[in-house]
Amino acid sequence: MQKRVNGKPYSLSAGKLLLVKKSTQDPQKFFCSELVAEALKSVGVLRSDRVSASWWPKDFQDGGSIERALHDAWELGETRELDMEATSFKSAP
Repeated sequence: MQKRVNGKPYSLSAGKLLLVKKSTQDPQKFFCSELVAEALKSVGVLRSDRVSASWWPKDFQDGGSIERALHDAWELGETRELDMEATSFKSAP
C-alpha cells in the first residue's frame, strides 16, 4: 500500500463531496479518510462493500460507522488523541 500512494497529493474534490462517482475518482490523489479506509481494506480489517471515497473522518470516531463495517474478527479500541507538536519523528537510515 505504501508504495502505491507514497508521494501522492492530498485531494478533496467536489465529486468526492457529492459522491458523483462510486469509487476513487483519481487513484493518484487521496482524501485522508479515503486513504485510511483503503489501507484497512488492503490488510483485511475493513469490509470492501463500501467504496473508500465515501468514508469521512467522523466515520472513524468512537461510535462511528466503521465499527459496523469491520470484519467479524476485528474490533477497535478507544480513540486516542495525538499531540503532533509534541511528537518527534526520526528519519529512516
